[in-house]
Amino acid sequence: MKWLQFRLADLNPDGMLPGDLDQWLAFIGIGRRPQVAKQWFPGQKNMYKHTRNIRNYLINKKVAYELRVNGRIKDAVKYEDICDKIYKELPVEAKW
Repeated sequence: MKWLQFRLADLNPDGMLPGDLDQWLAFIGIGRRPQVAKQWFPGQKNMYKHTRNIRNYLINKKVAYELRVNGRIKDAVKYEDICDKIYKELPVEAKW
């Protein structure tokens, strides 16, 4: 996985399949999150929070997708609502 291939401008999890979401999650990861935050939100006060929110969005999006595939629509909607709340907190440059 190449470091620079994951640009914030390319992020659009709403159109991704679970495998794509997994790749972005692996890129952000726990250990690399500070590096990703500095790359995506240089000099911003809340850069770590924004990166964490994107990661949480990806996790919840993946769960919602898997629930829908398994016919658990009501449960999926709960996770999609969480995604909506997270999205509202993202800065403009992080929105897709």
